[in-house]
This record gives sequence, C-alpha cells and structure tokens, in this order.
Amino acid sequence: MLRSPGERIGEGKFSDVHAWVPGQVVKLFKPGVPQQLTQHEARMTRAVFAAGTPAAEVLDEMTLVDVARVPPLHMRPRPED
Repeated sequence: MLRSPGERIGEGKFSDVHAWVPGQVVKLFKPGVPQQLTQHEARMTRAVFAAGTPAAEVLDEMTLVDVARVPPLHMRPRPED
C-alpha cells in the first residue's frame, strides 16, 4: 500500500518535492511530463551523486496511475482474441 506524500517542501516547473520519511523526500512529476524526461533526470541525478557531488540519492523510480482516470473494468474494451 502506498502512503500519501507529506508536506510539499519544493516546487518546480515539472515536479513537486514532498517530505516522505525522515531523511527522504519523494519527487512527483506533474501530469503530462514525458516519462523520457523523468528517466533522464533520474539517470543524471544518479551520475552526479556517484561522482561525489552534492545531490540527492535516487533510491527508486515508479510510475503511478491516476485511478480517477482509469475506467472501471466493465467499461474497458475487450481484448482481441
């Protein structure tokens, strides 16, 4: 079960940063941001961290589905056999 993000502690053009657990934050990209951009940012942040430069450590990546936009199962088209 996913928990809700905590207080918003930062905001940018493409994402918001929220408190998560002590010592960690969660970065939530805004709707419409291409996944390619989010993956590129994660790769670059990992490289900066690995080089020893002050940067956040990327612990994980995930894609969340907006359940309000997913139609109920009985309304989805049947897959072609």
